[in-house]
Amino acid sequence: MSLIPLASILPPEVSVWELTDGTEPDPLYPEEELLVACAVPKRRREFASSRTCARRALARIGIGSFPILSASSRAPIWPSGVVGSITHCDSYTAAAVCSDNQFRSIGIDAEVNHPLPDGTADLIASPGERAPLKELLDPAICWDRLLFSAKESIFKAWSPLSTGWLDFLQAEVTLDPLRLTFSAKLLIDSPATGEFLEGRFQVSRNRILTAVTIQLK
Repeated sequence: MSLIPLASILPPEVSVWELTDGTEPDPLYPEEELLVACAVPKRRREFASSRTCARRALARIGIGSFPILSASSRAPIWPSGVVGSITHCDSYTAAAVCSDNQFRSIGIDAEVNHPLPDGTADLIASPGERAPLKELLDPAICWDRLLFSAKESIFKAWSPLSTGWLDFLQAEVTLDPLRLTFSAKLLIDSPATGEFLEGRFQVSRNRILTAVTIQLK
């Protein structure tokens, strides 16, 4: 499989920047340095790479130097008027941002295309979600991991617009392998986002990418 860019599963209004292993991240701002002052080197590098992606994506929509701090949930705090999302996994980091007058929220996720650890699927998916995975025929795709990634993207898009916590089992996801899309029915009351969310996915080489955008009302 060739490597497919994250931008291919996001609308053109969304600015994306990706980094792969071997690319040196930009220096952190002093305020950002404080957030990882006691972190192990791996965590520091992930954090620096995520801020590099975020700032370069922001620059593409005309927003210059800006320290990107973290909320108590560790979610990035974006400049006023911006919505965005960050993800990283195994030598890959990406950020996606856009103006909040184009989309209400964005969620992206990247995962290694490996099966979930034993027992994890039972924790993140209902029997009704797991059963259809057995009928999907492409052995090059770890469908349980893709389902997990879809739920991660859903949570990242849902969270900035809502209060509380969205559990894995509170979003019922259906994958469409022909259209490379997924849909989710939220099993909790969510007036800010509505009952249904939709997203797209791609799998290339050893990487799964998923993305959700929530439209303006």
